[in-house]
Amino acid sequence: MPYSFRINFVGYWPIPTRGVAGGAGIYCVYAPTSATNNLIYIGQSDQVEERVNNHPQWQNWVLAATGHPLYFSAAFTTPDVDRLLAEAAMINHYKPICNSMHKYEFFLPTTTITTSGPIAILNQFFTVYTSSS
Repeated sequence: MPYSFRINFVGYWPIPTRGVAGGAGIYCVYAPTSATNNLIYIGQSDQVEERVNNHPQWQNWVLAATGHPLYFSAAFTTPDVDRLLAEAAMINHYKPICNSMHKYEFFLPTTTITTSGPIAILNQFFTVYTSSS
């Protein structure tokens, strides 16, 4: 059975930050340069801002940013299973440099994502199909 999710991103904040993105959701980490706005990581958490500010991959993000500041955007979603599936589909579609799981294979149900909000480099609509084994 295919799944479909509407994800509304709100805000675009520097990392670290406090008091702007509490709650459960999906987040995207960016390293904007003068030429582009590089998406370097996609994640999900019960507490987005806390997770972004204290992520175990922080040093990898800094290295991937090559001296540029880090920013994130967030979309607040529920329930957990939907958030996990949407996160996996986004990772598979965008293949951010600092993600590994779901990046090249997608053994989850076919998933369509429709995004809105401040998402300049994200596609507004895409479908990720289940990988063949």
